[in-house]
Amino acid sequence: MELAAETIQKEVFPGLVINGIIDVNFASFIKIVDTLGCVYVNVDHRYLHINGEGGEVYSEINLQPGYQKLCYNNALSYVRYRHGDSDFVRVARQQDFLRALREQVSAGDLLGQVEHVAKVVGKAIVTAGFSSSADRVLELAKLIGFSQGKPLRQVKFRATSTNFPLKGGSYVTSTEALERATLDDFLNGTQKVAKPKSRVARPNPRGRRRSRAKRSSTPTAASLGLTSSGSTGEAELAKGTINMPMKVLYPSLQTASSVEQPARAYNVRDQGKRLRHAYVAVWRANALGGYYNFEGTDWQKPPIIAHPNQQRKINHVTYMIFTDGGHIHVVAWRRGKMVYWLTNTLLEDLSNEQMLAIARSAKPLR
Repeated sequence: MELAAETIQKEVFPGLVINGIIDVNFASFIKIVDTLGCVYVNVDHRYLHINGEGGEVYSEINLQPGYQKLCYNNALSYVRYRHGDSDFVRVARQQDFLRALREQVSAGDLLGQVEHVAKVVGKAIVTAGFSSSADRVLELAKLIGFSQGKPLRQVKFRATSTNFPLKGGSYVTSTEALERATLDDFLNGTQKVAKPKSRVARPNPRGRRRSRAKRSSTPTAASLGLTSSGSTGEAELAKGTINMPMKVLYPSLQTASSVEQPARAYNVRDQGKRLRHAYVAVWRANALGGYYNFEGTDWQKPPIIAHPNQQRKINHVTYMIFTDGGHIHVVAWRRGKMVYWLTNTLLEDLSNEQMLAIARSAKPLR
């Protein structure tokens, strides 16, 4: 760990001061999830691999897409998965899992059981630069309490290649200029999501007020790289949810390069063990782990929509905006007894304008 820290500080990010390092192995990860409680996670697409059925031999996984509770080995398989995508996608998946964990752990309860948590996971955690694992658990508990409800910001490492072949291996390559830009973004970046263009009222020479649009008009779907959604997903979802007592919405727009994946209707239990109805539609935005999805449920208060960063009223609908720095990660809204949300890809490949346009395009199937 010390050598890794020294390399990062001297060779990659000169000027960065590393406060400390925490190395949590896979065994301790399962214990942490078990001790703090299982985590509701928005699984972005179908994950399936069973050893013995051809192909590589690696960690088995069998997860359906959609908002669900992950426990123990399922949580571990989800965060460590890295087949068919990249290290960047896996890191983003792990960060998304921690984002969900942060929203669902009660800081007060965590502080009250610090000794228990430390006893369970302390021996499985190796630290550098800290007095003891137990002390670090307390520090992390305080950090969770401080950060809940506050915005997160994903800082992307700027690279010239994410899959550079060298002597039979695959490497991430960068330049000193790109590394400096990444470090500056990490230390000083303050991106914010810009407000959408709107109409403003201005006085005219006669003293009456008139509505005047800003310079640029509302962009078309085509100019945003969007196209009409296919009918296959609509038909499949309508068939799967026909016996569910809920209003099913489906986006009429999708990114032009995306490919529809099989939609899914399912049930999920909330924190009070009550059975809720839900459905999810998935699109593959690119070949490297880029999936975005649209979800609907009669669960009124799922943890994923607990702390919106912004709220915007557009055409009489109040949208809850969940941001990751300058990017929109989730757009959610309520309609009657239903809650709907659109989730960006793990690497947030969809632009803010695309996220809002797709969310606003949602129409009833029946």
